[in-house]
Amino acid sequence: WIELVGATGAFETRHYDVYFGEYGSGIPPVVTPARVSVQEDVLRAGLATIEITNGLGTYYYDPLGGGFASVVDNSGNDWVSWSTAPGAGGEYRGIPNLVYPDNLFHPGSGTTYTTVLSAGPLVATFLTEANNGDWTVLWTVTPTSTRMTVLEAARDYWVQYEGTPGGDLDGATDSIVRSTG
Repeated sequence: WIELVGATGAFETRHYDVYFGEYGSGIPPVVTPARVSVQEDVLRAGLATIEITNGLGTYYYDPLGGGFASVVDNSGNDWVSWSTAPGAGGEYRGIPNLVYPDNLFHPGSGTTYTTVLSAGPLVATFLTEANNGDWTVLWTVTPTSTRMTVLEAARDYWVQYEGTPGGDLDGATDSIVRSTG
């Protein structure tokens, strides 16, 4: 990954020089400040998670469940809030909740294993495979985005977000609109 900084206006062209060479060959090294960082085995809601931090916040990924248990934005709001509490208040929460009813790719399920492929400074990637061998996803985290690519799928699937929009749900002031209006 190469990060190009600055803005290019509409109908403008910028040129960059990219040098490749062996360390010590006279090309000065470029020190890139970490914009994405990864730390493994960070305890969150009772899970040993992979903590990924980027410019948007901090993500806590359950490597044995294959899903995000927490997504904490820069204001401190947790958009998922997975926990062991029963039902919608905890155990149902997570992202992506990909394979139902097999309970794959969901925090707390213990149905996957994850390998961190790269850990910054501009991108983090990790591969999660289902224990049954039928499903594989690749996660890519950049300073401004998180992308999941399904590499292997045994059948049709969905991506479902179950969490707390904005990190807080106020029953007195918040509302929901369903497809029926």
